[in-house]
Amino acid sequence: VEYLTLIEENCAGGDGEGNGENLDLSLWIEPANRLATLLYMMGRFEESKMWCERILEAKPWHIGALSGIIMLCVKLNDEEGVRKWASQGMPRLSDKTARKEWVERNVALAEE
Repeated sequence: VEYLTLIEENCAGGDGEGNGENLDLSLWIEPANRLATLLYMMGRFEESKMWCERILEAKPWHIGALSGIIMLCVKLNDEEGVRKWASQGMPRLSDKTARKEWVERNVALAEE
């Protein structure tokens, strides 16, 4: 819970309710990802998934959150979620064209 408090106290737009709904995570991605990981390890899958979703709203290219949310969807038997998030991950090394397009798309998003 210390990570959640730290994030809420230092992110503009925190709602003060402890649910993280209005947080600006743009400068707090790694602490938020660590929180999502801790929640996963504690078996709090729904909360962990919510944090992964928030991270991916701020940085859709975040590999840790992408792999985390896929694992969470598997744990939660969410086949549609697995397909959705897996399709947004970085393509295999063998598909150089798709990989290059993925990188270019996400660099453009980061520059916005």
